[in-house]
Amino acid sequence: MMYNIANKQIYPLAMKGGAMEILKDQNKIKMIHEFMMKLEDKNQSLSKTEIYRKYESVISEVEPIDIFYLPMYQNNTGFTIEKIKDSAGRFVNVFYHSLVKHAPTKYEDSFFTYLLKESEMIEKHLNSVKKDFKNENILDNKNNLIKTFEKCLEIERKFLKHEMILYPLLEQRLPTTKPLEVLWSLHDDARDMLKKLLNLLRSDNAKKQELIQLIGSYYYLIYGINTKEKLILLPVASKLLTNDEKEQMYSE
Repeated sequence: MMYNIANKQIYPLAMKGGAMEILKDQNKIKMIHEFMMKLEDKNQSLSKTEIYRKYESVISEVEPIDIFYLPMYQNNTGFTIEKIKDSAGRFVNVFYHSLVKHAPTKYEDSFFTYLLKESEMIEKHLNSVKKDFKNENILDNKNNLIKTFEKCLEIERKFLKHEMILYPLLEQRLPTTKPLEVLWSLHDDARDMLKKLLNLLRSDNAKKQELIQLIGSYYYLIYGINTKEKLILLPVASKLLTNDEKEQMYSE
């Protein structure tokens, strides 16, 4: 079933042009949701290990599209964007081994091939900072770090491709836009964090520990965004969108 934001109707999703028809196992979605709620419940009597073992079989069956059917990520959810962001990384880690089985290492079309390659190049660039980041004399490497993170300003181009080209087309096909809103909010977090990081690097008052913490936070934020795209967003989008739409997006 798909929720149509424009006319507030629910209807079966049947697509033409080689895309897929989505008919989800509601019991499976219910079980995944129960697992997530128990894991988030601070008053839960069971340990996290016990909770995991109880739901291990359904966790092993999680697919990327399932994420878009979970109650926590619906448009009418009682969870705020901030709360969802706070837990999203943990759930992706828990579901990682299931999700990675459905994540292509390459795509046939030019658009998704480009997006995947772009993320790989961003990660390669961020890995280049490790030699300066791990150095005890990090303050002596400020000029190299400034150059490295000024280059990260170009990640804005990637964010805009998603926000302005992919999301508008994709949101018409999904049962909820909440995961896209979460990703967009993470983009904004990355923009703000990079600005703070560059300001700190350019200042004369930068403290070693403060720099290490901020660089580490930015590093893991970008990796987290890329991981959510690689394991969830791109596999789903690739199946939902037609070849003509992919070519249109690549042209844009």
